[in-house]
Amino acid sequence: MNLFGKPRGKKYHTRVAEVTTYEYDVRRLAIEGRLTDRRFQDSHLATGEKRAPGILHQMIIRLLVDRETLAIEDLQVEMPGVPRDECREALESLEPVKGRRIARGFTSQAKALSGGGRGCNHLTALLAVMGSAAIQGYAAAREDGEPVPIADLIAILVNGCWTWREEGPLISQLRELSPPHEKRELTAPHGKREFTLPRGENIHQRERKMGMDEKERTVMETMKKEGKPMRPGDIAKKAALDKTEVTKIIDKLKKEGKVIVPKRCFYAPTE
Repeated sequence: MNLFGKPRGKKYHTRVAEVTTYEYDVRRLAIEGRLTDRRFQDSHLATGEKRAPGILHQMIIRLLVDRETLAIEDLQVEMPGVPRDECREALESLEPVKGRRIARGFTSQAKALSGGGRGCNHLTALLAVMGSAAIQGYAAAREDGEPVPIADLIAILVNGCWTWREEGPLISQLRELSPPHEKRELTAPHGKREFTLPRGENIHQRERKMGMDEKERTVMETMKKEGKPMRPGDIAKKAALDKTEVTKIIDKLKKEGKVIVPKRCFYAPTE
């Protein structure tokens, strides 16, 4: 194949980034990203050391995200291939993304993590790629068994590119096709569009999928993760469960001695 009308010349470098979304459990997805830089000739580091052809950078990031909100619950970082041992000192540089949602603006947030020498440019580049790929993985997971509601499609697609610009014909067409019970306000604060999911529908969808034991574990995990007493409504919001169901679960756990009441209307795990 030609490049700009001329046969390809000698190959010097290849970067490959691959992102895969996996089912993890009923409420979470696992997203794995891999970035590999390979050089095809002898090279030298900035300080003069000679390197043979081969892998220069190999980065792996794994994210555990809520499959309804795309909030990042946990992450793992590996750096199997680096030019210098000092590079691995940046393994913890992505910790600030825990708790953040993969939504509009996530790429900018990711890029800010390495600015001013605070992190690794290659990890940041991979994380930025994973943000947009996670939306595709989320959409694929949502379509596994049932269609994605039109309101969700609008929230995901709007202003993501020229084709799906807010005032374009395709977004207008989707809005016209959206049934009345799915229509919702998609405008975030300050007039900016944000990737927002239909909480009510997702809660009921989750309720159908989760058994009581799984709901109880989710409530307990949510309280333990918060690390402080919580109201039932806050637990329901964090766990993406129905508040009435959460209240019943807390009453049951309280009778079993698994939950204490440190102050009125606040609950915490016994241990």
